[in-house]
This record gives sequence, structure tokens and C-alpha cells, in this order.
Amino acid sequence: MSANQGPGDKLRWRYLYAAYGVTAVVVIFAIWRGWFTQNSIFTTEVAPAITLMLLFATILVRGGSLAALRAPPIPLRRAVMDLFKGIACYAFALGWIAALARRVPNNYVGVTMLAAPAVVVILWGGVYIWRALRFVTGRFQRVLLIPQTVAARSPDHETAQQVRVSTASDRIEIPLNYFILILTFGIFLLVYAAWYWLMVRGNVFLTTLGVAGLIFISYSFGRIALGRGPALVITSSRLLVRRHLALISDLPWSEITTVELKSTRFFVCLVIAVRNPERLIENAGAYRRWAMRQNLERFGSPMVVSAMLLKCDRAWLMQTTTAYRDRYGTP
Repeated sequence: MSANQGPGDKLRWRYLYAAYGVTAVVVIFAIWRGWFTQNSIFTTEVAPAITLMLLFATILVRGGSLAALRAPPIPLRRAVMDLFKGIACYAFALGWIAALARRVPNNYVGVTMLAAPAVVVILWGGVYIWRALRFVTGRFQRVLLIPQTVAARSPDHETAQQVRVSTASDRIEIPLNYFILILTFGIFLLVYAAWYWLMVRGNVFLTTLGVAGLIFISYSFGRIALGRGPALVITSSRLLVRRHLALISDLPWSEITTVELKSTRFFVCLVIAVRNPERLIENAGAYRRWAMRQNLERFGSPMVVSAMLLKCDRAWLMQTTTAYRDRYGTP
């Protein structure tokens, strides 16, 4: 871990170390129970799935942190060296398996001798390959994943028609954009189907995990789609976020300091800065605390609302929320 990593990055490293520890315990238990044989389901299904998940987790933690995204591109010489190191790791793993596959006994000792060094080298080589590819992908990752502040007068302000929203005295209600929600869910299903076809098909263990993830994501989209009432409510006293669109659903204007739009190539969000973000984070549950800290490090605030899912003009949205904050908030 580098010194310039934030609390969220350090937390990801702790989770990764915990995953390695749990994997080691599972492997030791499997060896003790005699599951680790060449033709067992643990060897052919579970072990490859765990290796693949650890490989992706290692790559995401080492290359997906905010510090890594903001780092300058690596030099070409280092990228070439990392690429050769990764190729050498995979060549060693394949050579090790080919050389010992018919020479080790068909029991847990033989499988352990065959698989343990190969798995370690594969994980090591995956990290080297990822670092080498970042010479090409690093610049695109920063453009695609690091949010940038959008000016108050957004490009769609000139051409987009003002969407009618229901109002009652000092209350403004903004509905959910069902079209964008359905489109996003459809794109997710296509990506999931491609991932399943290319990487998971035929592995029962990974298929089970994939189905569980699909159920969770579908449940999250369903909560948004089937929720009642508007998506966002602006009143003279507070800002209310409905339909599970944000980790914080109710904020008085006195707690809000600034409102701004931030965007990447994939999404546009309304970032609402608060006076004491750490207090809000510490009072949340475990998952919300982790997610809010990710928002704080990436966007500068734990309160982030998807502007794409709000059926209104984005520039009008920011101007309206800013006007309410200036009028009813605390200087």
C-alpha cells in the first residue's frame, strides 16, 4: 500500500488480505477432508473459480484504486518489463502443470503439489499483465472513471425541453426517468450475458455466484422501479431522495454546503457536499459506511444522486437546488 492512499483504498486492501486468508483456510480444510483430488468437483469447479475471483480482486485492488487512477502513466520500458514478467509467470505455470500432471499421485498431496505453485504464479502474473496494460489503458481509465465538474449551464440546457414537474407551493417533485432506468438495466443484462458466455459457462460454482449477483442487481433495479412517489423532492426545509437513489435520503439545507454536477463518459451525478461527512459516515451501517466513503473519496461527498435517473433538465436541476440552498441553507 502506498502512502497516498485514502481510507477506502486501505479498506480494499484489508478485504483482499481477508479473502486470501479465507481462501487459505478453505484450501487447508479441503485438503484435510480429502476433496483436493484431480477429478473431484472441488478441483475442477471450485478451485478454478476461486483462483479467477482472487485474480480479478487483486487486479481491481491494485489497479482500480483512486490513487492508481490518478497516477501518471507508467513508462514504456516498465510496461514492457511487466509484460514479459507476466508472460514468464504464465509460461512457468503451464510448464509446471504439464510437467507434473502425470507424475504426481491422484490424492490431495499430488493435487496440492500441482496446483499451489501454479495458482500463486498465475495471480502474480495477472498483476504484472494488468500493470503492463495500464500503459495503454491508464489514460482512458482516467477519462472514463474520474468524475469532472460540469458547468452550471450544461450542453443540454439549450436544446432540451423543460420537463413538467409537479409542484405544490414551495415543494418541487422530480419524477424518475424510467426510460434511462430500463436502458441501463438492459445494458447490464447484455454485459452480464457476455461475461457468462465468455468466462463462466460450464463452471457450476461461478454460475451459482453469477446468478446470486444477478438476483441482487435485479433486486436493486426493482426497488428503484417499483418505489412509490417522485425520485427527488425539493422543499423549503430539506432535500429528500426517494426510491433508493442515494445512500442518504433526507438532508436539511442547513447541512448542505454546495451542490454541483459531476460527470464521466458513463454517467452524470448530482454531488451534494455536506458540512460533516465523517459524522454521516460513522452513523451509517457497515455497507453504507463503506459505500459512502467510496463516494467521499471519488466525488468529494458521501451524498451522490444519479442525475441521469431524474426526469428533468440537468442545468435546471442544479440551478434549482443551488437556489434553495442559498435561500434556506446556513451560510
